[in-house]
Amino acid sequence: MKKSHSHIILIATVIIVSLTISVSWFRDI
Repeated sequence: MKKSHSHIILIATVIIVSLTISVSWFRDI
């Protein structure tokens, strides 16, 4: 359970970071 929980958090962090980068990238355009 702990491993899968931390794995979900890791994936969520990557998605949030990529989304933030995409938003800032679109704003630059």
